[in-house]
Amino acid sequence: MVLSAHHARQAVDDHRIMTGTGKRSVLSRMSTGDHIVVYSPRTEHPGGEPLSAVTAVGTVTGERPEGDDAVGFRLAAELRSVRPVPLDRLREHLPVPLLRFGCVALGEAQGAAVWAAVTAQHENAMAVSNGAVDSRLAAQTVAVGAADCEQVGAVAASSGPDDPSSAGAGSGSGPGASRQLDDPSSAGAGSASGAHASS
Repeated sequence: MVLSAHHARQAVDDHRIMTGTGKRSVLSRMSTGDHIVVYSPRTEHPGGEPLSAVTAVGTVTGERPEGDDAVGFRLAAELRSVRPVPLDRLREHLPVPLLRFGCVALGEAQGAAVWAAVTAQHENAMAVSNGAVDSRLAAQTVAVGAADCEQVGAVAASSGPDDPSSAGAGSGSGPGASRQLDDPSSAGAGSASGAHASS
């Protein structure tokens, strides 16, 4: 189906699909469970920026179109927006000259190839996006761990070797620090900051 990217997003939000002309005849030929691939020649209609990409996919859920000639007919469908897939990547599977008619029924092999190409790119894009989020979270965790280490170092530096309170606080100098490292019961407490920073 051919719709602007703006109208494709509206269909996703509305859970209903409508052809560019709003006529019933095209929708009435669709059956529950049919796959829909929305091709957007432009971002807006009319006069939007050129796009020439698939922008949404979904499945028909309604049994019959609803509406009238005044407002146009819509058919219930579960749709989701996808990262735009350029037409050039799908050209071998689509009857491009027929797209000007607004809606094209694809054969089983054509439909399966287009559906697989579009959903595969969407899933790959999501995987890359999730990987980037994981990397950012890891970087933030390392940064927090570094800040904790700097704070601990500042506290240790402020407690000199002549400060009686530093001997039992594990400041890193004096016999008190050696006893903490050798004491098994204190190993968990001493490594808590490091474990948090690496998680």
